Amino acid sequence: MRERRRARLAPRVAMRPEEETYAHILKVTWQAIRAYRPARKFQGQIQIFLAPPPPTWFREDAVAGWQARASRGIRVHDVVGDHVKLFCDPLSQRIIASVLERAQRGFVSN
Repeated sequence: MRERRRARLAPRVAMRPEEETYAHILKVTWQAIRAYRPARKFQGQIQIFLAPPPPTWFREDAVAGWQARASRGIRVHDVVGDHVKLFCDPLSQRIIASVLERAQRGFVSN
C-alpha cells in the first residue's frame, strides 16, 4: 500500500545501477531494523544524542521504541549540529564524551 501511494505521488526516475543498488541496500536495511526484536532488554540506560531539529527526510520519532528495550529506560541528550555532523562539532564532542564517560562509570540516570 505504501509503495503504491508513493508511486502515485512521485514519478519513478531512472536510476543508474549503483543508485539502484544503494536504494536496495537502504530498503533492506530499514526492513531489518524495523523487524529486529532483541531476545532480551539491554541491562542499563540507553543514551540517545539528538541534534534538533531532525532532518526533513527523517519521519520517525528518534526515541520511539527505545524505552521498551532498556531495563533503565532512555535519556535524550541535545547536541548541536545536524544529523550528519553532530559528531564533528567540538561542543557536541564534549557533551557526548562526558555522557559516555559517566555512563561507563554508572553515573548517568534520569
